[in-house]
Parts: sequence; structure tokens; C-alpha cells
Amino acid sequence: MKKIRIFSICLMLFIGAFSLIQYSSYQAIKTDTISISGMSCEACSIGIKNTMSTMKGVEHCDVSFENSQVKVTYNSKKLSLDQIKKAIKNEGYSISQN
Repeated sequence: MKKIRIFSICLMLFIGAFSLIQYSSYQAIKTDTISISGMSCEACSIGIKNTMSTMKGVEHCDVSFENSQVKVTYNSKKLSLDQIKKAIKNEGYSISQN
């Protein structure tokens, strides 16, 4: 009986810890929209999307040439918004104030 009780307690602790880790990871996922100036064609948006796709921590990225915006979903524990903006600036574009 004691072995079953100990096993049950260990199982509950494991499940609780796993749930906490999952919740913590979920909380780290953020989505931000960045306004960009300097895009002159659709190829510009493809270039920005390619740059974003190589960054560790970027989960998803939509670039709109028409709206001059990047909507990026990223893991804030691996990557900051400032790092994303810096990568866009390094591609030759300016960040507009939202």
C-alpha cells in the first residue's frame, strides 16, 4: 500500500511540474506587430520573412508589404523584440513608431 501511495504522489508531482513547465513556455510566447518603412516591393517582404525565419525563437511571421508591417510570434525567453527590430534594421529598413 505504501508503494502505491508513494507512486501516486510522485506521479502527481511529475504531472504538476510538467504542467508548470508547459504553462511557463506558453507565457513566453508573444505576438507583436512592427511597422516598417523602406519596403519598396513584394520582394522586400520576402527578404524580411526569410530573415525572421532564420532567427531562433521566431515561431511565425507574416510580412505585409501593403500595410508596411511585420506581425511576428516569438518566444520571449529566446529572443527579444529589440533583437527582432535590430534584425529588420540590419536588412536596411526603418522601424516606424506604432
